[in-house]
Amino acid sequence: MKVIVDADACPVKEIIVDKCKKYNIKLIFIHSLDHISHQYPLVEKIIVDKGFQSADMAIVNHTEKDDLVITADIGLAALIIGKGAYVLNPWGNFYTPENIDQHLHQRYLNQKILASKGRLKGPSKRKKEDNEKFAHMLVSFIEKYLLNKNVSILEGDFKITKN
Repeated sequence: MKVIVDADACPVKEIIVDKCKKYNIKLIFIHSLDHISHQYPLVEKIIVDKGFQSADMAIVNHTEKDDLVITADIGLAALIIGKGAYVLNPWGNFYTPENIDQHLHQRYLNQKILASKGRLKGPSKRKKEDNEKFAHMLVSFIEKYLLNKNVSILEGDFKITKN
């Protein structure tokens, strides 16, 4: 297992670096030339062109079964789930085969509202509790994965299946 981060606008990079370092998990940040960020030791960085969906395609290409991808991009999450990998968003919620259709449908409805010049409420300002929830879910997943090597995620909780 490795952790791959959609690093263009990820607000929890430091948390991810800290936890992956603690558990000695390979970590890859993938981002476009437009979003070059701070250098983190022991983090592999893959930088892609500015082109539309370049970072997303690189993430898909580097993801293998049982990897963990961290992204808020619902379309990307759907592709990653199809590869048998896990997807956690920066708010500590997992996208799963059971809930991805609902998320995709909501994204579609939001796009229709915006296309008709409607308005949507933007995300609220990130709080300390958001970071705490994300860190808790990341650590819980890592620990359960490392112990069992086979994890299923159901409605934000973990179901462990022994090999």
